[in-house]
Amino acid sequence: MVKNFFIFLIVAIGLCSCDGAEPHLIVTEANKATKELNEKYFDITCGEWYNEVSDSTGKIYEYIYLGKDRKNVHITKIVTREIVKINGKDTYTDWRILKNDTTKGDWKLYCTEENGNLTPYIEIEIYYGNNCANGRIGHFYHADANELHADVFYFDKMKRGKAEPSF
Repeated sequence: MVKNFFIFLIVAIGLCSCDGAEPHLIVTEANKATKELNEKYFDITCGEWYNEVSDSTGKIYEYIYLGKDRKNVHITKIVTREIVKINGKDTYTDWRILKNDTTKGDWKLYCTEENGNLTPYIEIEIYYGNNCANGRIGHFYHADANELHADVFYFDKMKRGKAEPSF
């Protein structure tokens, strides 16, 4: 009986010590900076972005759709070829596909504190068929109506819009 009384007393004290059902959130400077970053850049960052670069031995095309629902579609195409000597003459080999991927996932803008400084990031999460996710995280520098600057992509500058790869 005494044992039951003490168990009841401990449970009652535990319940009385709670002042609400919601846990208290600690708002950090990084949380505030994340909110400001999203207020300033979220809407302008949403949309379609692409870039392409090529030379005689390699081509890279990248496209990403960043949705207002925080979902993304990411397309990467990379091809390469070599220069070989045939009968003493430099000749290009056929193009070889290194990467031809289309992935989907989530994305977000956020800030984190590093060495006393608040640093803005963009994270592109990619989901694979087996429910595994892989995140690419890079610095977020700037976005406007025409360009997105971040080092999470193959390019540090993406152009607004969608263009098919030239290859």
